[in-house]
Formats: sequence, structure tokens, C-alpha cells
Amino acid sequence: MAITSLSAHANATFDAAELRIDLSIPQVLMARTARGTVDPAQWDSGIATAFASYTLDLLSEPEVDTRSLHSALRYTGGFNSGLWHWRYQGMLSASMRKPLEHVPSRWFIERPLPDAGMMLDLGTVHPANTLLGTVPLLGATIRNDDRMLPDSLRGYAPPIRGIATHRSTVIIRQHGSVVHKATVPAGPFVIDDLYPTGNRGDLNVEVVDTPRDVQRFSVLSTTSPHMVRPGTARFALPNRRAACFVSSSPQRDGLASLIGCPSLHLPRTRMEQLINPIQPACLTQPTPSIGRRVLCGDDAYG
Repeated sequence: MAITSLSAHANATFDAAELRIDLSIPQVLMARTARGTVDPAQWDSGIATAFASYTLDLLSEPEVDTRSLHSALRYTGGFNSGLWHWRYQGMLSASMRKPLEHVPSRWFIERPLPDAGMMLDLGTVHPANTLLGTVPLLGATIRNDDRMLPDSLRGYAPPIRGIATHRSTVIIRQHGSVVHKATVPAGPFVIDDLYPTGNRGDLNVEVVDTPRDVQRFSVLSTTSPHMVRPGTARFALPNRRAACFVSSSPQRDGLASLIGCPSLHLPRTRMEQLINPIQPACLTQPTPSIGRRVLCGDDAYG
């Protein structure tokens, strides 16, 4: 097969004096490795260890002829063994008018799957997809994790595409500073391992063949938190339910179901946030006129 069948820009040159064949193949057709890539076989799972951490909050507020005192101790315990990581979180709260109370928050086990570039989550875990908010879910999930990617592929950066007429140097600048520089053979090229550029301005690209032969163009560099690079995706495959508590209490016109999630509390004051970390997110209440109504946020508190 002739090398020119790969691309019109590919060619082979034979040097009889050196007994050497020089091949020129467009960069876009070559296998590329992103900067900072580390072979998963060289990853270290770490040592077996246990740990605990805590945060203590104290709140004192003036009242009539006295002062109130509220305290909350939030803690996290964990154990790592190989690729398995176990975590448990909870809170102890007390006040002058309320006895000591323990509120379990969540527990979960996670295990990276390096060969697949994914994570396995078991237990109560917040979704990795920011589009779904922070509703905790109980069950199992397989998802991808940007932390398994090299730094040059995390976040979003636009790909730089162009065509070099000869062996050229590609220089990419942002606000006058060089963010990347590479040498490419003649033909189409793509640079898709730029570090995240954010919204700091457009990228100015120069393709330098000779000092007098320079191609210049700009690439828009505007991002949002949910943008991903071309050819990639963020996903999570869950098999779980919402990790909420459900209770019922009698109402004047029937039964009202109270559904609350620890991460969806909407306290009206800082004191309520400290002493009542679990608040109802929504209250579904039957009414004679409209059948059922859903109260959310401050409306659920009356």
C-alpha cells in the first residue's frame, strides 16, 4: 500500500547516500498521547489506613435575660484498603433546651476501576452530575471520574485544528502568553490536550513555516461548567433511590407525607441550620379544593 493512500499530504523520501527513508505523515493520523498521561499499571492504590476528622460549631445568641448556646459536631470516619474506600459521616448536636442527639448523614464505599477509567459507588452518594443537583441517592452507581484523566484533559478547552503546508511550529497564545507550542509535519493537525483555558480570552494561533510564512487565526475560548471536550462524555449509571426519610402526620384535611433529604435543608436562620441539619425539602399535602399541593422551601415551614 502506497503511503500516499493515507493522505495527500503523506509522502516518503529515500536518501540513497544515507540508505534512509524519511516518512512524513500528517499529525492528525498519528496516535497521540495527552500530556501528563500515566499508565494505569503504574498507579499506586496507597496504603491501608484509617482516619477521622471533625468540625465543631458553637453558636451563642442573646435572648431575654439570658443567652442560648447551641453546639454541633460534624465528623467523618474512613478506612482505605487497597482500592476500596469506606466513609461514614454524621453529626452530634445539643443545646441548652435540647438533649444530645446523633444524626447520621451518609455512608458510602467507593472503588476505582482503573482499566475502565470509572468509579463504583455503593451507599449514599451525591450524584457526580451537577445537572442533577445534590440530592443524595442510596444504591449503586458506575460513573466516570475526571481525576483519572491527565491534567491536560480535565475540564474544557477547545481543540485547535489547522493545516500545515510544511513542517511547522504551532504557537498558541492567550493574552500574549504562550500556552502551548508544538512542531507538526505537513498536513492536517489537531491539538486537543490544552490545559483548561477558562474564559480568559480567545486563543491566538500561529502556524510558523518560515519567519515570512506564518498563518494566523483565532479560536473562541468561552466555557461553562457543563461543557466537555469533543469525543468525551460525563456519565453515571445508577441503580438507586433517593436517600430520604419519609414520615406521616395527621392534618385537618387528611394525611400529609413529609419527605426530606439531608442535603436539601432550607433553614430560615443560621441557628436552625446548626441545630436542625435535616429539614423537609417539600411537603405534599392533600386539600379538599385542588386535591394535592406541594409546598417547597420556606412555604413548607408555614
